[in-house]
Amino acid sequence: MSYRSIWRKHNGDIPRDEKGRMYEIHHIDGNRANNQLENLQCVSIEEHLKIHLQQGDYHAAKMISTRLGYAIKDTIPMPEEKRTEIRERMLGDRNPMKRPEVSQKVAIALRGRKKSPEAEAKRIKSREGFKHSEETLLRMKKPKSQLTCPHCQKVGGSNGIKRWHFEQCKYKK
Repeated sequence: MSYRSIWRKHNGDIPRDEKGRMYEIHHIDGNRANNQLENLQCVSIEEHLKIHLQQGDYHAAKMISTRLGYAIKDTIPMPEEKRTEIRERMLGDRNPMKRPEVSQKVAIALRGRKKSPEAEAKRIKSREGFKHSEETLLRMKKPKSQLTCPHCQKVGGSNGIKRWHFEQCKYKK
């Protein structure tokens, strides 16, 4: 049984705030597997965000602020070392910023500089020899199949017309 069901069973429906958003059920001890009624607390979404920020549970706070529609940078005053720690934990050795060539490119991009003329020439040269295969060209030139609904005479591509017309057509007698 889910924690929301347990709350409803003992306390009735979960209320809504003035904006129509449903209140959230918070696990007091932080263990989402502990669904004892004494461990559950009904709070507004803003209160839920504040609780997790105070606890330093930035991952949960990020998820809540996403549901609120807030920009993460604006709502979570996270210390930079904590941000780095989370990034390390999530990416580990795959962190592209650890590779000097990537971090240098990112730094250049952030400063708004354009690519070097050599890099641009290399990119253009790599595209010169590019050609579509004959199979791809034939597929691109092939006309799309068109179907006509017998009830309303609507003409359209096969997927949409099959879904909304023929047997499902609202003009079918």
